[in-house]
Amino acid sequence: MKQFFYLALLILVFGSGYELSAQGRTDGPPRSGSEFDRSLWRGGELQLGLQFGASFRRGSGSGQSLAAGADIDVRPYELFGLRASYLHAFTKHKAQLLFLSPLIHTEVSNFRPYLAFGPGLARVRREAESSKLRFATAATAGADVMLTTRLGIGMLYQYALVFDGPDHHHIGARFVFSWGGPGGW
Repeated sequence: MKQFFYLALLILVFGSGYELSAQGRTDGPPRSGSEFDRSLWRGGELQLGLQFGASFRRGSGSGQSLAAGADIDVRPYELFGLRASYLHAFTKHKAQLLFLSPLIHTEVSNFRPYLAFGPGLARVRREAESSKLRFATAATAGADVMLTTRLGIGMLYQYALVFDGPDHHHIGARFVFSWGGPGGW
């Protein structure tokens, strides 16, 4: 539950920063490098993704579990970005996965494929022991189809390599809310 609080706090900080900096010059287009140039730090796109699906675990005590999560993508450039994601497996095997990953993405009409790979933390429970915090890495591949300029749906697959713990596979659907684009957010 703490992770959802931190995610909401991060959204609030991004949102308030957007509102405070929405004022700009009124005497023409902003000059590059000036204090009013909006493209310096937010010339791209911000995405909030909500996901649900199934999580599979490899190793002893393998099985599948229902899973849900959220992610935030900051895409300041046309090809590169950054993703913070959280995934929670609920039923048979309980796991919490939190990752911060560089993101490679592109756009072909309303189809947006992406790849991400990065470090993170995992809290997984083995059969007879309590859950422990472990270091992990994750590789993610997915694609979204934008239904409107702000709303889209997609699919994703994530492989999480948990050090000193069972590996996790997650396949799920993703709802996307997007702000910004070529003109910035």
